[in-house]
Amino acid sequence: MSTANTADPLFMAGAVAVGMFGNPRLAGLIMAAHYLGALATGVLMKFYCRDAPPTPPLGRREGSLPSRALQALVEARRKDGRPLGQLLGDAVRESVNTLLLIGGFIILFSVIIQMLRETGIVAVLVALLGWPLGRLGVDPATLPGLVSGIFEITIGTQAVAGADASVLQRAVAAGAVIAWSGLSVLGQVAAVTQGTDVRLGPYIVARVFHALAAAVFTVLLFDPVEHVAVVCRFGAHSAGRRRAGGPARHRGRAGRCRGLAGAPLAFSRRRAGRRHRVADPLRRRLGSQALAARRASLTGGRATDGLTSPGLSGPPRRVLLGPGLPRSQFA
Repeated sequence: MSTANTADPLFMAGAVAVGMFGNPRLAGLIMAAHYLGALATGVLMKFYCRDAPPTPPLGRREGSLPSRALQALVEARRKDGRPLGQLLGDAVRESVNTLLLIGGFIILFSVIIQMLRETGIVAVLVALLGWPLGRLGVDPATLPGLVSGIFEITIGTQAVAGADASVLQRAVAAGAVIAWSGLSVLGQVAAVTQGTDVRLGPYIVARVFHALAAAVFTVLLFDPVEHVAVVCRFGAHSAGRRRAGGPARHRGRAGRCRGLAGAPLAFSRRRAGRRHRVADPLRRRLGSQALAARRASLTGGRATDGLTSPGLSGPPRRVLLGPGLPRSQFA
């Protein structure tokens, strides 16, 4: 449970990256750091209770895995003895109770965080954590969000995302808060595992290590993800300028630019081509206007190539430098 209890990818990509940060490219970074941290936590938990007796092997069983699973389902149904209608009713009732339990914990810790803010305890905790975390290079603007994330994951992540800090600092703090999950999630786990032999001590230690590992992996992966994003955007932009190659090649190039940075990074060929078709004539006209002014200054105002016409004497007159542009006047 210490390794498998991870955040939902929809929460990290949709709620955090898109909703809170407003940057879909951070979805891949946050998820990659989170799951790599979970794998590192699993490797660390391998050394927990090394003196415990190993789990006995299951031995060879007859039949395939689906058939054995079906047999176990039928056997459990026979031993339970409840009719199908009662099973469905109990399942729905327990699901609703679990939803109420999760929502109640979120509301409870949200009220606790607000009380701590009003009483000034959050400011005291920020001051206590400011010195050790400041030595590690943590931006002080993210400390209130980190303190809130100790209690509740959603409120802490939202506070970190809105902090006045760099994107890297906010992404590192958000990754740590998501991996830690908050005391609210720890309370939910304690309520769900009540009556079992699951110990919360190793689980809390695993959550702390997961938070540290996710922060480290966020720092290590931040530059590669940004580099891939820039390369993909440049490649798609260049592909849009080409006239040859066909739309199939461009779609393949754009498709390869999706995934690691978490969001579509490529511009469509049609939009890129449209921008260049509109921009290129404007650049040529503005360049012609600058060239005409330069030639007029060098030749003393004499007409050159039909672009400039007013001389040193006589009233100025307007000339049209190109279709669709306002008339320019030279003295």
